[in-house]
Amino acid sequence: CDGGQHPVGRHQHRGKVRFAMKIARALCGAALAAALWTEAAADPIVLATREDLRGWEPVGQVAIGDSGFCTGVLIAGDLVLTAASCVITKDGTPVAADSIRFRAGLIEGVALAESRVRRTIVPRDYRWLDPVPTEMLRRDVALLELAEPVASSLIAPFAIALPAETGDFAAVAYDEGPVEAPALHDDCSL
Repeated sequence: CDGGQHPVGRHQHRGKVRFAMKIARALCGAALAAALWTEAAADPIVLATREDLRGWEPVGQVAIGDSGFCTGVLIAGDLVLTAASCVITKDGTPVAADSIRFRAGLIEGVALAESRVRRTIVPRDYRWLDPVPTEMLRRDVALLELAEPVASSLIAPFAIALPAETGDFAAVAYDEGPVEAPALHDDCSL
């Protein structure tokens, strides 16, 4: 699919979703590392301007109705990678997809692109647990299928690939500081 210009057949779309979910599960090793580095990392840098955000535009806020938000990243014009714990309630009930919005590049209430979510895709074996055992962190992944794809001419999705075993990396998340500006954690390592 080239930026949403041509419709993707049902079979092709299922294959894309399966591939993205496999990559997402592999990336959860990085999520585990991120959970472990959070306490030791230096203070994050708030990305408060469009210039600060340059290169991180596919990262966005996943707004869950009036109840809160998580971070997500655009990995295809119509797919967002986020955490399963964002779209599954503590009692195991899925959050209604029509109550979720993805707001890419959100700063000060203005998003570069915004879309409703058509459906959520979560691993069958994911369970909301507190405290979260390490093996469940690897399953804390979800895909959001957007109702209105984001044109690649507006925001190029992040390329997805298997993570390295070790190395330095940066993470951007709507987690600290202003609710409507992401924070850059640039001193992370595996």
